[in-house]
Amino acid sequence: RRDAIARGRVLGPRLFVVVESLLGPVKPGRVAYTRERGRQDKPLTIEEARAVVKRAVAGGADLINIRRGLSQEVFQEAVAEAHRAGLAVVAQPIGPTVFGREAVLAGADVLEHAAGINISIAKDASKWQGWGEIELHSLDPRPFADMDEGKAEELIGQMVARNTYLEPDLIAQGRGLHEQRNEWEKHDAELLQNPELGYIPEGTRHKWMSNYTEFDAWGPAEQEQLRKGFHNMQ
Repeated sequence: RRDAIARGRVLGPRLFVVVESLLGPVKPGRVAYTRERGRQDKPLTIEEARAVVKRAVAGGADLINIRRGLSQEVFQEAVAEAHRAGLAVVAQPIGPTVFGREAVLAGADVLEHAAGINISIAKDASKWQGWGEIELHSLDPRPFADMDEGKAEELIGQMVARNTYLEPDLIAQGRGLHEQRNEWEKHDAELLQNPELGYIPEGTRHKWMSNYTEFDAWGPAEQEQLRKGFHNMQ
């Protein structure tokens, strides 16, 4: 489909394809996606990470995607292998050892979902130990409530100096917290009634709609932390 679109044979958006992602061990409560292959029973070694990158390159990948769970050394070598092949690295560095700052310094080209920035600019990073090890944490803005302005400015400078791009994903980070929530929730519910979208799996539909209500049952203190975190993130 990507090639057909690029050649003008099929109408569609320009696609950038990830053939295979790099991912560390899957822990309880964390979702493993089908394209995240390799050894997920224990951390990837440098050799294994390089092999994943090479397979992706051979498979025609447009970029290399690194998710969570890699050590700093393995992360850095995976980035280097991708760059040797002339491909950019899109990273979701949410721990347990590589967060936003480590990914930037290792040469990642894009930080997906603003991932890992929250821990890197927290006043007390130890307060958030273990953050990112379950799927719920991947787009939870609470750590931004603990933001250190000085650390934020420093990280911005590092990103600018290295030409690191930020994909903030304000919609997902603030799911259920936006002023337009009711309007958007109603619109999405109506949209999913369109028969032409009947191919969308039920599980995906449930995930989309549950994004609006995910934090509704949380207590007042957590709700306030969520809102403060999302405000700081914006």
